[in-house]
Amino acid sequence: QVIGIDIIIDSKYNAWLLEINNSPSLNIMFEKEFSNEEPELSEIDKIIKLPMLSDVIELANMFRKNKDALESIDRHKSMAKIYSNSVFHPNPEFNMLHNVKIIFNFLTGLKKKDTITSSQFTKLYASSQTLVNNERLVKHDMALVFTAVLGKLKTVMDFTDFKYAMYKLYLKTKDAKKDLPEGEDINAQFTKFLESIVEEIS
Repeated sequence: QVIGIDIIIDSKYNAWLLEINNSPSLNIMFEKEFSNEEPELSEIDKIIKLPMLSDVIELANMFRKNKDALESIDRHKSMAKIYSNSVFHPNPEFNMLHNVKIIFNFLTGLKKKDTITSSQFTKLYASSQTLVNNERLVKHDMALVFTAVLGKLKTVMDFTDFKYAMYKLYLKTKDAKKDLPEGEDINAQFTKFLESIVEEIS
């Protein structure tokens, strides 16, 4: 959402708030006093509004690939804060996405970028006893999973690819013939796998 904020600067360079508009005009044409006259381009509106609109479009497209997943997480987190547990029951998919997002944010570090590298993904192995102590998993498997998800041409992983990578990592920790449950239970087991990692990195 674009919000318009009008301020005035006094002679001592103090900023004073005049108005906050939740629906500002994005028009860059100056309307003439008489209706039959053609509007003219407002140079000051052009200087201010066009770069701003360019930034808005860039920001809107930046996380387009992850929009649905991230909106779902933020929406459910807000509901959980507003309502008690007796009223609001997050669905299993939310819990899964929420935990994946926590792990992803842990790997991106303080910069909070929207992608991670292979070395950042491998960092998770040393940070989680769930992974280190699993006899079916070694550190080199992290790089193998990273490459298997992205292919050899891509070098960075976004949130969407990371979700799939975590699921493939979970499958590597299991014996397909013995440990993998059937049907919907596999989602519950995957969620527990994520929760254990979240506890270890928190």
